[in-house]
Amino acid sequence: MKSWPSPFVIDASLKRRARLLISNSSIPGQTRSLIRHALQIKDPYLAQVVQRVEKGEMYLRRASPEALFTFRRTLCRMLAK
Repeated sequence: MKSWPSPFVIDASLKRRARLLISNSSIPGQTRSLIRHALQIKDPYLAQVVQRVEKGEMYLRRASPEALFTFRRTLCRMLAK
């Protein structure tokens, strides 16, 4: 079984970029929720998600296996609340 990585430090620039995307109403709500939650839990894949959304990929269909693992973990955490 894969262990959960410990939270890492998110620099101010990434936080600012993530917050701008969260407040952007042209981005789908599910994507903004995912970014908001990833920021809150200090997800190690937040930078990848932010970069992809900034490039225009609004629904994050294609992802690496690690990103998919993190995405699933994030969804499970959100549903458990």
